[in-house]
Amino acid sequence: MSRCSDKILSRLSEKSMSYGELSRRTGIPKSALQRYAVGETEKIPVDRLEQIAYALDTTPAELMDWESDSKDNSMYGNHAQNLLYFQKDQELLELYKEIYDNQTLALLFDKTRDLAPNDLEMVLTIINGIRKERGLD
Repeated sequence: MSRCSDKILSRLSEKSMSYGELSRRTGIPKSALQRYAVGETEKIPVDRLEQIAYALDTTPAELMDWESDSKDNSMYGNHAQNLLYFQKDQELLELYKEIYDNQTLALLFDKTRDLAPNDLEMVLTIINGIRKERGLD
């Protein structure tokens, strides 16, 4: 069994989630998820790894036990997880990246490090609305 398989099983257990529920959240067949979790399939496609990680509230880097850069758990929370979360809305993703990369704007998010991605989405939506209202976009 690989380290990734161990981590998938561990996250499933921590979240009290079944393979069926993980399958529903990811769209990946339950049988494939079981093979990944018990180590029968060593090479998980990257797109599936991302889906599994997001559904388990973690990152592909965490599941694969890769080294993460020092910004991964910054004032924004888990940067890699946030990027995965915001992929569903390109406009919010671009706004998040702009704020993340701008040191002046970073002060705005000093208090967001403990927020979940959906909470951060709410903050970004408010900022986006203000910018549109003022004609800044």
